[in-house]
Amino acid sequence: MLLVAPDGRREEKSALLNAAGCNNEAELHALCAALDMAAAAGVRRLLLRGDSDVALRYVRGPDSTQIARLCRLVADARER
Repeated sequence: MLLVAPDGRREEKSALLNAAGCNNEAELHALCAALDMAAAAGVRRLLLRGDSDVALRYVRGPDSTQIARLCRLVADARER
């Protein structure tokens, strides 16, 4: 993921998880990590872009899931 400040400063992060899961789970982990990076950088306003909107649809609604692993990650992202 890449965090770009209005002044052009860039911060990149990439991580491998030590777990198996689906692509939606990976996207939710990435979203949470991006939100953590933004918060640590003192971001007050954030524009998220990605090649899939599943994670954002889950977090913003109205989409939802009954998969327990994903429900936990959706809740974590919403809290952030």
